[in-house]
Amino acid sequence: ESTSDAPPPDLTDKLIQLMPTPHVDRVEQGKKFGDVVDGKDVQAQYKVGQTVTATFHAANPRQNLRTQGTYVTVEAKQDSRLGAWKAVRNDADWSTKFRWMGGPDDPLDLGFGRKSQATLEWTVESDTPAGTYRLCYLGDLKISKDAQPVPFKGCSSEFTVTA
Repeated sequence: ESTSDAPPPDLTDKLIQLMPTPHVDRVEQGKKFGDVVDGKDVQAQYKVGQTVTATFHAANPRQNLRTQGTYVTVEAKQDSRLGAWKAVRNDADWSTKFRWMGGPDDPLDLGFGRKSQATLEWTVESDTPAGTYRLCYLGDLKISKDAQPVPFKGCSSEFTVTA
């Protein structure tokens, strides 16, 4: 807050939205939001410099912009007996990428088809410890126009990073 000048006027009520509001989200029958798309899961093993990729059944990211959160986590397995995982990267890291496509076959769909996919990528950095990892997608779906967004999480299969 400035002490020398008056604050600028609040023009929030004057903003216009040129993008249509997102439609409700749908997923293929027999699938859940956050499930990995058939044939689009991670490989079993990666080395430094390789890129890990997985594609998920998604919801429109505009349902919740997650400005204080993330769409992507790279999680490292902490204890194989307890199955504990720890997020070691997220979509703020340069080594990760999040790509959303409104329709699996139409890059200009913009979510009108209501079914979408999200592709997560992580390029393994040189300082990454060997171990077991997974890619996780965090999203929010709307089941009806007036409903509040419902959060969900889906994770890839486990994979190992070797030296």
